[in-house]
Amino acid sequence: MKKLILTAALGVACFSAFAQGTLNFANFGGGIDVPVFLADGVTKVPGPKYAVTLLGGPSAYSLAYIAVTPFLTNAAGYFDGGIINIPTVAGGDVAFLRLEFLDNDLLHLYHVPEWPAPPLFIWGQSPVFTVVLGDANAQPATPPALLSGLGTAPLILGAPRLEIRRADTNTLTLSISNPPSPYVLSTLYLLEQNPTLNETNWITATDTLGGTLPRPDGNMFYRLVPQ
Repeated sequence: MKKLILTAALGVACFSAFAQGTLNFANFGGGIDVPVFLADGVTKVPGPKYAVTLLGGPSAYSLAYIAVTPFLTNAAGYFDGGIINIPTVAGGDVAFLRLEFLDNDLLHLYHVPEWPAPPLFIWGQSPVFTVVLGDANAQPATPPALLSGLGTAPLILGAPRLEIRRADTNTLTLSISNPPSPYVLSTLYLLEQNPTLNETNWITATDTLGGTLPRPDGNMFYRLVPQ
């Protein structure tokens, strides 16, 4: 019985040590400074409206939800989720990571990451990248890894592409798709229309993207606007 108890205790100790791979879930500090901008390339992503989720795992095919943090309210373009553990990767080992940028309202409305995607949704994410995790139990201890896979240049989140085609009937067919940019903002969009491009004349045409619109009699301009 004593041997069984000792074996169980050693198993717990090993598991505890395995779970110590650490990461600094932030896009600044420690030598990195990677602000995140909206698609215009000028406006930094504001908090708390927008948030970042972190997925991680021991391979690119075994990513799991790890944490979420909003963009900062006093420093737009930046997020700081603190020091976190990657449970499935040991300290000192390579972790595969991906960030997802999205409207924070989606977290509450659709229970990310378990929710089915809402109809007016553009999925935004970073490419998968790798880091070597910190190890608090090493001798000497190694510091938490940084999100160095984001690169060194500011990130500009791409906007979705809107395609409008004239159907055989007297209607317009709408479709949207993700841009080729590797970094995309996830949010909900409205389609607005304007016959003159006067800034005060934009009105909502539809909130159902991927459907149809009546064909206008004259000129009409359209744009996608985040809700």
